[in-house]
Amino acid sequence: ACLTFLWGSEVGARDVRKAARDFASDLIMPRSLIPVLAVLAAGPARLPPILFDADGLAADEKVEFAGLNPRGPAYRVLRWIERAAICRSAQVLVRTEVAADILAARAGVERDRFTIVANGRDPELFHPADPAQRAATRAELGIAPDAPLLVYAGSVGPQYRFDLIAQTALAVRARRPDARLLILTGEPDAARSALGVKALGMTIIRKAASAEVPASLAAADAGLAFRATSFSTQAIAPIKLGEYLLCGLPVIGTAAVGDAAVAVKEGVFLDEAVGPDRAAIWLSETVLADRTGLAQRARTVGLERFSLARSVQDYLTALTAACGRIAC
Repeated sequence: ACLTFLWGSEVGARDVRKAARDFASDLIMPRSLIPVLAVLAAGPARLPPILFDADGLAADEKVEFAGLNPRGPAYRVLRWIERAAICRSAQVLVRTEVAADILAARAGVERDRFTIVANGRDPELFHPADPAQRAATRAELGIAPDAPLLVYAGSVGPQYRFDLIAQTALAVRARRPDARLLILTGEPDAARSALGVKALGMTIIRKAASAEVPASLAAADAGLAFRATSFSTQAIAPIKLGEYLLCGLPVIGTAAVGDAAVAVKEGVFLDEAVGPDRAAIWLSETVLADRTGLAQRARTVGLERFSLARSVQDYLTALTAACGRIAC
């Protein structure tokens, strides 16, 4: 693995130098560890200033979810890359406050070198449905207009807690026998296996094209965003959270992962800690009882925290800070 890193960095270094020269770049913004290794190998002194997008704790994610040995040479190399990139960057982009704290302490640099940026989504694509659109999408899915509908959009794997998805859906169905669960994923067979037999009877699993996802989300009553918690997940911000909220969906999920604090405060995010039964009561007695009001509040939080406009503002803040550090 270490030899692969070195070979890739030499090849990438030539391309980085050429691209910086051809485009007359003012800044170079590598994302994550392998791209930034090529920038480091190209010689930062010979390049424009670096704006490093750390995008999580990549080395630790490989330990927790890909089986990388935390005491092995590959992990040590990745951690060296991480520290070198932070120390040589004019500004570092992260997704959470915790990520900034961890990376600043690891690299021994000041905390103001970090900017939290949102994973913004287009609110013109992800938006609540009007009654006619909602009814049409539900009819196409074969779901009754007033049936409670939970939705999950995303990948399949142990870290996405399909056990909790199934338990929550079944708890809702125990209160409302007409309840349904919609899974939108590129891995439908894996989703069927992960859900278990009990939940399959109430579930629709679709391999939807990206253009179809917003309408499907907006036809639901609540989004599911569970995530296994670990050291590395403190630094990630699930994109689906913004998609749900922008579509007007309150969320049941893992509040400890991502930027959910405002959504929790506004009453449109229920943490998994309450358990599936309490989540089912919340959906029935709060969400369905005031679906229009909750949708409006969710949309407001989505626009404030997860829109493209918020991302643009965050990146502008980072660029301004980087220019101040390098005296642009």
